[in-house]
Amino acid sequence: MGYFSYTSYRYCPERNGASSLPLLRFENNRNSKKMLMNTNLSIAVIAKKLTYDPSNFSKFFKNWTSQTPGQFRKEHKK
Repeated sequence: MGYFSYTSYRYCPERNGASSLPLLRFENNRNSKKMLMNTNLSIAVIAKKLTYDPSNFSKFFKNWTSQTPGQFRKEHKK
């Protein structure tokens, strides 16, 4: 899985003058969903891999998807 790198995050504004925050959120959302569906990693480990504080990750994930990470995993696990 390719994680969004800090270099990519810095590169966006320099390249096109736009904020890279929406792109970073999109990538983190996509990568978190992939990891929840395709791995048995704990939600705390996934949060850390995406550079989130595990105590805040569920709140951010729920804002993105209207589900907690646990609910999403249960519904979409392969």
